[in-house]
Amino acid sequence: MRSDLTTNNSRMGIHYFPDTYHYRERDLHRWLPEIQSMGFKWITLLAEPDRVIPEYFIKGLIASGVIPIIKLIIPIQPDSNEFRLNLDFEIYAKWGVKYMCVFDRPNLKRSWKSNQWIQSDLIEHFLDIYLPIAKKMISNDLTPVLPPLEPGGDYWDTSFLRLTLQGLERRGFMALLDHVVVGAYAWLNNRPFNWGHGGPESWPGARPYNTPESSHNQIGFRIFDWYNTICESELSTDFQIFVLAGGVNSSSRKQAIPNNTLMHAEKNVNIARLLIGESTASKSRNSINIPETITNFNFWLLSSSDASPHIHDAWIKPDGNQLPVVNAFRQIMTSNQENNHNPKNLLSSANSANNSHPIDHYLLLPLFSWGVAEWDLSAIRPYIQRYQPTVGFSFEEAALSKRVTIAGKLTNIPEEQLIILKQAGCAIDRIESDGTILAI
Repeated sequence: MRSDLTTNNSRMGIHYFPDTYHYRERDLHRWLPEIQSMGFKWITLLAEPDRVIPEYFIKGLIASGVIPIIKLIIPIQPDSNEFRLNLDFEIYAKWGVKYMCVFDRPNLKRSWKSNQWIQSDLIEHFLDIYLPIAKKMISNDLTPVLPPLEPGGDYWDTSFLRLTLQGLERRGFMALLDHVVVGAYAWLNNRPFNWGHGGPESWPGARPYNTPESSHNQIGFRIFDWYNTICESELSTDFQIFVLAGGVNSSSRKQAIPNNTLMHAEKNVNIARLLIGESTASKSRNSINIPETITNFNFWLLSSSDASPHIHDAWIKPDGNQLPVVNAFRQIMTSNQENNHNPKNLLSSANSANNSHPIDHYLLLPLFSWGVAEWDLSAIRPYIQRYQPTVGFSFEEAALSKRVTIAGKLTNIPEEQLIILKQAGCAIDRIESDGTILAI
């Protein structure tokens, strides 16, 4: 059933540190003002079963209107310490926690012991381990969040999710089905914002482990469109999807380190614009906006230690330096307060200019599931040398440009995108495989 917490005026959140060592009282005083200044209402916190996050930290967040989602980091194995977990559940529930997630990415081989991973029915084995823990959470008035899956993964994530939901229903576990919250990771993965938009109904050719060149799959920002479709087909009850981490992630296998900090800000601000611009029409998975079933979207990553492999993603560095995205979100917060939550010109804050076309010229390249066509690279090289445009694969970034040059055939770009580019006031032309420039 839907939680009354969805009446919050924001679905935006943040993933806290990628470790469990920053829960001192001084950490709360240091980071809570930062979280509030960017308007975040949700936060993902990592925890271990033998070290409970302190009471003052949890209650301090909740008293400030920030909803914690606690993700317990434990190995997936039958001999989990249920007594210790039950004690943790009792403590967290007493302090006001509502949502907990146990395990992480069970569709990855490295999440299991080798002798467990090779079992013939991995899903059933996972449910044997997970269900007793989920029952303990429910008995303590906690809502279990199904652990987020690795997009794609060693065991294809959409198959894993569908079979898990089928297994819950087959076993008659109605208590959990009545409280279904599905965890997810929504990484951009260096793909356009509309990659996979509409889910499997829009891309019927996509199959587990096999995405045709002409098709999209779920491994992108719109992963929730695919999860929505699965949940709608398998569940007869309302459901929620929690994005525990999303946006730009340099450690994701398909993303590069965000050394272009301005572009990093633009990408995340575009997501914020979709979140703030929700409407009743967004219930549809075919809506451009983010569906209402997406209860929260926790951006990656507030901060980390210098030694962390995730330091490149940290919005605020240990020495206090900040990526441009921090100021952009603060201005979004201010803009929403001044304009009654009207998400207008959000990207101007990231670009430090009130300009609807902060990019002068953008060369938009088609992106296929297998990569970039060789002729694209050979044809655009002299073009880039002559005109020096911004080059990329992002339709959202292209829409910020005064002029957009499309590399390749127009059939590589959906008609709806061309219409949006025109409505955004972009001058559009294209370059053919032989380098010829044609006006549109």
